[in-house]
Amino acid sequence: TDLLDVDAVYNWTVRANNSVGYGEYADTFNFTVNSLVSLTLPTSSVNFGTLELGNNSNTTDDGPAPLKVENDGNILVNVSIYANETLWLQQPLNTSYFQFKADNSSEANSLNWSGSTQDWLNVSSFALPVIKQLNFSDATDMGEIELYVRVPTDEPSGTRTSTLVIEVEAS
Repeated sequence: TDLLDVDAVYNWTVRANNSVGYGEYADTFNFTVNSLVSLTLPTSSVNFGTLELGNNSNTTDDGPAPLKVENDGNILVNVSIYANETLWLQQPLNTSYFQFKADNSSEANSLNWSGSTQDWLNVSSFALPVIKQLNFSDATDMGEIELYVRVPTDEPSGTRTSTLVIEVEAS
């Protein structure tokens, strides 16, 4: 029931035993459990719908749902986020008009809360850490990335999109 160390070599051999006694040991074999970094996005897009000038919305009330990240690997991982384009025509990235933060999912204790981004932080064009040490155990391997948007008061009407890049690395 103990977890095996990843990237470690384990040796094993066997020998038979019957009512007469023990036989000779068989050849020694070995195996390694390789570390695996694998992240999926069960919720990979957020649609804030129609917002009026100056209004704001966020995903903390699950309407709309936040981005969900799930660690499908076998090691703790750190998650970072950035945008490759601004959301607004009148406001660049790295402003309070487009922000993110980490949150727990329905799977409590999935991440290192004190090391994760707990307060709103501006989305930028370079990777910023959001989730620290996302767990890999099935019962505790999901976290959330909450998003906040505020429409600039001088923003022209129309549909707005931005692509967020989620990066993951071994913790």
